[in-house]
Amino acid sequence: MPKRYTNTDKWEEKWFRLLDPAEKVAWFYIVDNCNDVGVWDVDYDLGNFLIGQAINWDVFLKKVSDKVCEISNDKWRIKGFRDYIRYEEYLQSSHWKTLRKIMLESAGWKCKLCEAKGNLQDYAPTGNYLIKYMDKENIEKCFVLALPTGKNKDYRGINTNLYNEVSQYQDRLIGLGTIDPRDGKKALDEMEYFVEKLSLKGLKLHPSFQEFYPDEKTIYPVYEKAQEYGLLIYFHTGSGGLVEYKDKYSNPFFIDSVASDFPNLLIVLAHGGRLWFEEAAMLLRKYKNVYADISSIYGKGKGLETKPMEMFLYLIKMWVGNFDKILFGSDFPVFEPKYNLDILIKARKNLNKKYGKEFLNEIDFKKIIYNNSRKLIDRL
Repeated sequence: MPKRYTNTDKWEEKWFRLLDPAEKVAWFYIVDNCNDVGVWDVDYDLGNFLIGQAINWDVFLKKVSDKVCEISNDKWRIKGFRDYIRYEEYLQSSHWKTLRKIMLESAGWKCKLCEAKGNLQDYAPTGNYLIKYMDKENIEKCFVLALPTGKNKDYRGINTNLYNEVSQYQDRLIGLGTIDPRDGKKALDEMEYFVEKLSLKGLKLHPSFQEFYPDEKTIYPVYEKAQEYGLLIYFHTGSGGLVEYKDKYSNPFFIDSVASDFPNLLIVLAHGGRLWFEEAAMLLRKYKNVYADISSIYGKGKGLETKPMEMFLYLIKMWVGNFDKILFGSDFPVFEPKYNLDILIKARKNLNKKYGKEFLNEIDFKKIIYNNSRKLIDRL
């Protein structure tokens, strides 16, 4: 288990000061005894015994509700748990490797704007859970994306599982299916199925996981079909940081031909091309139907966490001239929406301090966190 940090700022925060002494110990107890992704297997009796005093756990949970959420009767999750651990050690931990393996090899789903990956039981990734989470975080709608891994070829199963989670919440959860784009007629048939039978609104493709270049001509029938249906295509772009997958496939440069040859096709660049920000800016500058989200754009160096976001927003302002096609995103559960919102707010503050308060004004900020996404969703 990686070493845990203790957040010294808590002593100055009101929520912590309002805890009684035993509840403060209870906070330390769950932080020390949760797993490597912040999930605590609830054991009130053992907790009371080790703390040395009976805790009213229902009252305690209400007091720390901004920091902890109850994901089932026997599991709690600490929000933003990565802030409590040594991240580089975490990436080497057995739990993270297992978690990553599940994410990459299972039939999962994930959602953008508030993002959640499926088949991770610690996160109770159901449509019902996601709606409750969105209500708590004041999130109106989100894209829910099938996660193509390249290893699981049961696309019908993936898309059906996705539909089962979003179908009763279609006014808030916008489902996007997936296919193997190199699968010829089978891919086109699957698209027809998930559009006409499941009412999914778009397509999620991950060039690095699925090992294809987006501008391969053999894939063009997929784009033609998507344009015909009025579907959105959500491309993973940029570096994923996983050694076993090749980032070269996910350079936004390879989407240039696609956007040019299919001018009415709606395209979103996940992560804004992360590291290839100039290529992403080039696409948004040229094509009216190309968007980018800001999920998981952060620096790993201490004190440099906001610099990639600042760089991306600066390039967008310089080359595109506006933020009309920039969408909010998070990469939940690896990052909470609040974490990425904090990165965005700090990046905005730094940019406005350097270039003037109108560089990213309040109107543009509201576009990024709400209005742009709402307008895009209304087009589907």
